Amino acid sequence: MMQVLLKKLRTPLLSCARFISADVLNSTSVKVVTSTSNDIIFNLATEEYLFEKSKVLHPILFLWRNDKTIVIGKHQNPWKECRTKEMERDGVNLARRKSGGGAVYQDLGNTCFSFLDPLAEVPSSANFKEYNTDVLLEALGSLGVGKAEKSGRNDIVIEGKKVSGSAYKLNPGSRTLHHGTMLINLDKSAANKYLNPNFAKLKSKGVDSVKARIINLVEIDNTITHERFCEAMTKAYKNKHSDKTIEELILSEKELHKIPEIDQTYKETSTWQWRFGATPAFSYSLEKRFDWGMVEICLAVENAKIKGGKIFSDCLFPDFIDVCNKVLEKPEVDHSVEGWKAIEDKMKRCTGGSEVYGSFLKDITALVHERI
Repeated sequence: MMQVLLKKLRTPLLSCARFISADVLNSTSVKVVTSTSNDIIFNLATEEYLFEKSKVLHPILFLWRNDKTIVIGKHQNPWKECRTKEMERDGVNLARRKSGGGAVYQDLGNTCFSFLDPLAEVPSSANFKEYNTDVLLEALGSLGVGKAEKSGRNDIVIEGKKVSGSAYKLNPGSRTLHHGTMLINLDKSAANKYLNPNFAKLKSKGVDSVKARIINLVEIDNTITHERFCEAMTKAYKNKHSDKTIEELILSEKELHKIPEIDQTYKETSTWQWRFGATPAFSYSLEKRFDWGMVEICLAVENAKIKGGKIFSDCLFPDFIDVCNKVLEKPEVDHSVEGWKAIEDKMKRCTGGSEVYGSFLKDITALVHERI
């Protein structure tokens, strides 16, 4: 059997392969699992494996956090939800979930939790949400952050401000997944910096994200850290399952990549095609006045490819605009810097390499780059 290192916090070493495989999951123990990885795509792949492919016979609490990332829902449009240019410049990752929901910013100040419960281990499938929310509320209570309470269907608030949000999934007849985030010390300015651009003329079939008032736990108590919260969660989880044996485990990313199902999911969901290409059809327009005329560029995008476009202008060189519009009829290139470069190069060839037209194209390209 493949030996994958898995270090227990308070018990002897096990192999990760035994943990993931049925022989260990069939044991009588409940597990608290912590990921050492800060790669959200890897962590999501691990969570998916645990929920979709492994045989979970006893409850698991999976604790993890991620480096700077924007996470969007399955049917969202990254060019609408995010400032992709700033993200690329600042090294902020983009990840797309396989589930729905809105766009959120995460960083190391944001702790993620995943409760995986076999239906037989919770009082009923109808209240597994409350069953695990009790763990979250007990953990927050032990940290002394004031009165934390449930709000609406998915949130936990303190002093009327959101500190945690959750989502849920049910595998009928098998298990439940309750996952969410806890705000420890999230960089709020980064969220405003990379989310929800002012894209007034964008029309999309995707789902708009909803802004919410949020608060970090460090704003209440500046001694709270990711580690302290995880300790509080572990203690509360043990109290909830006090009649069972509980193992605390740390997952090694390097060795988990050797598990074929996790590695395959990671490879699929880290591709540009999945993160950007799985985008609903949309169109947008960009407008700016240059010293040679007013320009409005309209582009239609589908499956992350520019399918068509048109330029409107009061430019005194109508032949130049005609040539550009001819190129934009069916470009069929990626909606990316490289894709637009292919369009720009073709426009240059079709305009005969004119120096004047070349300067116009530089202006148009700079305008397009504001959004791509």
